[in-house]
Amino acid sequence: MNYDHHAGDFQLVVEREKPSAFTSGMLKLYFVLFFAFWGSAMNGYDGSLMATIYSMDQFKKFTGYGQESAEMSVLTALYPIGCLVAAVFGGPLSDTWGRKAGMGIGCVVVILGTGLLALSPQENFVAYWYAGRFFCGFGVTIATIAAPAYVIELSHPLYRGTIGGVYNTLWFIGNIICFWVGAWTKNYTDSDFSWRIPVWFQLVPATIILCGLAIMPESPRWLISVGMTEEAREILVKYHADGNEDSELVALEFNHMIETIRTDASDKRFYDYSEVFTTRNARYRFLMVFLISFFGQFSGNQIFSYFQSTAYEAAGWGDRSHIFQAVLSVLQFMVALIGARLTDRMGRRKLVITGTLMLSVFLAVISVASWRVNPEGKQWKLEDPKRAVMSDAEKKNVADNYQWASYMYVVGLYLFQLTYALAWTPVQALYPVECLATSTRAKGLGLSNLVVYIMLLVNFFAVPLGITKIGFKFYIIYIVWNLVEAILLYFFMVETKGLTLEELDEVFSAPNPRKTSLRILKDVENSSYYDDY
Repeated sequence: MNYDHHAGDFQLVVEREKPSAFTSGMLKLYFVLFFAFWGSAMNGYDGSLMATIYSMDQFKKFTGYGQESAEMSVLTALYPIGCLVAAVFGGPLSDTWGRKAGMGIGCVVVILGTGLLALSPQENFVAYWYAGRFFCGFGVTIATIAAPAYVIELSHPLYRGTIGGVYNTLWFIGNIICFWVGAWTKNYTDSDFSWRIPVWFQLVPATIILCGLAIMPESPRWLISVGMTEEAREILVKYHADGNEDSELVALEFNHMIETIRTDASDKRFYDYSEVFTTRNARYRFLMVFLISFFGQFSGNQIFSYFQSTAYEAAGWGDRSHIFQAVLSVLQFMVALIGARLTDRMGRRKLVITGTLMLSVFLAVISVASWRVNPEGKQWKLEDPKRAVMSDAEKKNVADNYQWASYMYVVGLYLFQLTYALAWTPVQALYPVECLATSTRAKGLGLSNLVVYIMLLVNFFAVPLGITKIGFKFYIIYIVWNLVEAILLYFFMVETKGLTLEELDEVFSAPNPRKTSLRILKDVENSSYYDDY
């Protein structure tokens, strides 16, 4: 069965074939994708590890360095430096040897880095940890370039948004595991094992992925790109059609892939990034990737990494701040799962744009609370020299205002973080993969990671400086910027709901990709089957 390649064909086939999310083939699909999901959990665990270890007196005693020392600053920076270096190599590696190889090599490098960290002797601590943190950053990035590409390329097109969105929510699972392992070991022993055990736990996600590689099929799109077409078709039949060789859906997917994916494209040349930018189609695709990668790290979400513990203190909850943070992480995970489903129900555009506008609202709440605490626009502080000349009644009034403003700040912080998890967490891994063509997907994801880690480094230096220098006014910058983000996304963001990855080629080749995608979306949402799925 052959189809001409037209956006919207998938919708017609879905109406006729009415696929289910819970067939035997789909359950097998979820099982193999489960292993790849641990790439996101590995990223969440590694990204949270140093904050957990830095809080341990046992670690400070072992190293002899404070958190503000030059050695610890370099140690903190080496992880994102490893990520930046890997962003250049991760794409070509996954293109050359496959998505499974990318995940496997990344996990092996993480295991090497973990061994250096966990086995480090006290006399050579700095050398071991510099190398270990670099290797961990390098390995995590190699794996997390390959893993989301694998998940979304193998996903059933009808449920791609939900499945791809769930992938990134596993970041919170890594974060939660890291927090509770660290909390347990910190109170369980005063020995070096208090911090060595959380380090060793980095092996868990990497080991799960490596074990899964033995039974995971390769991405059918990568197989077609290297000429292994029959193997690719067999995978589609097994996982997308429950073994039905005559499935219209498989015929559509397979023919679209054959028409679109070239065996001589630039992904076969390790050094060649030109195809990411050479055509108007490719440039618009990468514009979408850049906007999501850039905006995702510059919407205000990095602010609270630095000052939320002080806000808990001001609200009188300083001794329970770790509990509040643990609860927040669990809530973020649950909300992000809802957001993953909404990507297929609301669509990517509506979810992200609405969420970004809400972020501005909650930042305004936080800004007002910060202003009430400290109208002069400086950083949070519990003691004010002016209180020395106040009457007791004035001091009480100031203290009451301070505490209520602190409550307001914490509520605003929770609402902001939960909204970000709902709207942005699911699309950050999903949308860039969808927007990139097969021949540029891995390299484009490498460039996406490059943008993300550059922005993390910028935020690492800019946020504390901005809060210290101008206080609550710093939030106003993000309030305005989020409004700008929403406007830019409204006029440029393409909707990917209801289309196969190959059908998106027609959308990005159109004179106005955004309008074309919205026209197709209207047809998709008028489909009777989409009311129920």
